[in-house]
Amino acid sequence: MNYRDRWKSMQIFLLFLMPAVLLVLLPLYDYTNSLIVLLLYSVLYIISLLMFKYRSLSRNLHIKYIEFRTLAEGLRVLFFLRLAGLHENIEDLYARKHKNKLRWIREVLRSANVFDPQPNIDEKSDKIIGKYWIQGQLKYFKESKK
Repeated sequence: MNYRDRWKSMQIFLLFLMPAVLLVLLPLYDYTNSLIVLLLYSVLYIISLLMFKYRSLSRNLHIKYIEFRTLAEGLRVLFFLRLAGLHENIEDLYARKHKNKLRWIREVLRSANVFDPQPNIDEKSDKIIGKYWIQGQLKYFKESKK
């Protein structure tokens, strides 16, 4: 979540705040004809160009956010599959498209796969799975659609 929040704040700064400041400064210079405003505009414009050019910091934050989100989802699915009594090796199927880039996530999922599934599925497990996995996903997607 930390990487997601940092990435979002960087995007807000680069895409909304800095252009808004520049849009205010240019007419202000035209109105006041002040060299200080022109200098401030020029410096901020150069800073914004450099930040756009070297956005690798923002890109790396987004990549880390996606990787950790992928890991969290994989561990969540693995947990509920074990609770349901299934012993599927999801690490071979998970993130197949990016096998080389997300290899470390597959290795973590493989190492977390040491626990045996619950041998007897009872009604309590079914309710837990229904409430926290199925209903949780349904709630998440309904809220994210808004």
